[in-house]
Amino acid sequence: MRCNQGKCQAGQTPLSQACRFDEECGSGKCSINSGEIGICTAVGQVDAGPPDAALDTSADAPVTKPDASLDAPVTKPDASLDMRADLVTARNTVTTFAGTGSSGKKDAPVASATFASPSGVAATAGAVFVAQNLGVVRVVRGGAVTSLGSTDFGDVTDVAVTSNGTIYVADESKDVIHAINGTTVTRFAGTGAVGFKNGPVGSATFANPCGIAVDAAGAVYVADCGNHSIRKISAGQVSTLAGSGIGGHNNGQGTVAQFREPRGLDLDTSGNVYVADRQNHQIRKITSGGLVSTLAGIWNNGFPKPGLTDGAATAAQFNNPYDVAVDSPGGVLYVAERVNHRIRKVDLKTGQTTTAAGSGAPSLGKGYFGDGAAAAAGFDNPEGLAFFGGKLYVADRGNNRVRLYTP
Repeated sequence: MRCNQGKCQAGQTPLSQACRFDEECGSGKCSINSGEIGICTAVGQVDAGPPDAALDTSADAPVTKPDASLDAPVTKPDASLDMRADLVTARNTVTTFAGTGSSGKKDAPVASATFASPSGVAATAGAVFVAQNLGVVRVVRGGAVTSLGSTDFGDVTDVAVTSNGTIYVADESKDVIHAINGTTVTRFAGTGAVGFKNGPVGSATFANPCGIAVDAAGAVYVADCGNHSIRKISAGQVSTLAGSGIGGHNNGQGTVAQFREPRGLDLDTSGNVYVADRQNHQIRKITSGGLVSTLAGIWNNGFPKPGLTDGAATAAQFNNPYDVAVDSPGGVLYVAERVNHRIRKVDLKTGQTTTAAGSGAPSLGKGYFGDGAAAAAGFDNPEGLAFFGGKLYVADRGNNRVRLYTP
């Protein structure tokens, strides 16, 4: 059956929306890219390729076989993810996942929706969640952007999602952690007063909690920026996993260790926590037992040493790392570098650091924006990262977009 002018023309009930890549189309699937006229092949048949030039809509019209030269390496979206089923990306490229670049909170299809300084992102099977300015959590699902807002929200800076769908939100200005179940927003932890108190979630206090992550068991980890520490919330209790509460730099066990305004964090499958230690310009590692070490980045003569240098763990330099995202199968950690306008990549075993994406320079006359080959792509203060389904989602704050890097 043939998809003529983007519509399924099969004998069955036709779809009302445009046929998209790999989309169910009557009893078959549309065989070509979004926005084009395609062939619907019956499930289990070989893809027949694009329609002929005459656009004959008869069921037995001749079709042409795709040119083998078009078989460039691409990543085909998993239909079960239901986020951007139309988006096909070549490897080692950066594309725009959602947002026009204008600042706002317009809910609309991804190509016309607007974001305002997105700072945090989380991805799951089915949706991408974005924390942004104006006290809103945005949801990208099925090619459209919607909003989850609450009068309880202040400056929400990061989001994390559990396997059961609970969304946790770090509220930096109100010093609390929110939970969203469906459309219901509740206060999960913190009194709203600034402090550094452990204990039951209803009486514990934070100081500018800015980063958040969850582990496989549902425990919540918070980068407590103002307290220079990493907090853990489990079984209704808040504790300090690592950090003395005083800004500084020290490796060691638990509260002996020191951070300086830790910003973002993520976990690997073994339960190790990785931290973007922003003002120390380093990437730190915390074992599940609370032992802190430095994975990559220079500490020189008692002072942080920001910069831009790839290389071995003890030679690599970062400048204001804001977030990290673990690719456990790949054995690497991605780092969002706000000042260097780049995405860096760190080997989880050795700390060897390279640049994954971003030129760090204005691109194509459009400021710090530009899609395309990873090395030439432009970012503007990238802040949030999430790795899911073999792709890296980037909250590109200065560009008011969510970007997608395909390794």
